[in-house]
Amino acid sequence: NKVAKTVFDGWQLSGLTSFSSGAPVNVSYSITGTGPAILNKQITGSEDVAPRVVFTCNPNLSHGDKTLEAFINPACFAPAAKGSQGMDSPLNFLTGPGLNQWDMNVFKNIQVGEKGPRIQLRLEAYNAFNHTQWGSVNSSAQFSPAGVLLNRGGSSIANRFGLGALNSTRANSARILQIAVKMYF
Repeated sequence: NKVAKTVFDGWQLSGLTSFSSGAPVNVSYSITGTGPAILNKQITGSEDVAPRVVFTCNPNLSHGDKTLEAFINPACFAPAAKGSQGMDSPLNFLTGPGLNQWDMNVFKNIQVGEKGPRIQLRLEAYNAFNHTQWGSVNSSAQFSPAGVLLNRGGSSIANRFGLGALNSTRANSARILQIAVKMYF
């Protein structure tokens, strides 16, 4: 019975779970063959005022409709018309990928003698379920001079990283395991 008590007593489980929505994202755009200063001057009349992309619908997809290739809906964007004042869409309207992080720790405390030191065996897991933590979404639209979206995301390899696709993971977001032994006197 003393062996069973030693094996099953002294366990600790702890953890930290973090959920957060993503950071605001703004969509920028360019037109093939036109530099930024020239594009600004052609659309807004000033090299210093950049036009904003026009929303033709709500580009935020519902949670169940989001995919790796289409985190935001690329069909909802159009270039600004000549004469725009750079106010065709709101700032910070889109939301980037959020965070879903589970950190867990398991400790086993072992008493050495009645009044002796205590040994603690520790197993710590950061991002324990190895959930992919996406860092950013491609928010740069590229249009042809005729206004056709050229970098629309999709499932083919050629446009896997098109507008609206998730394109990077957060630094140090892979699962990390750490094993340690600690002695308390």
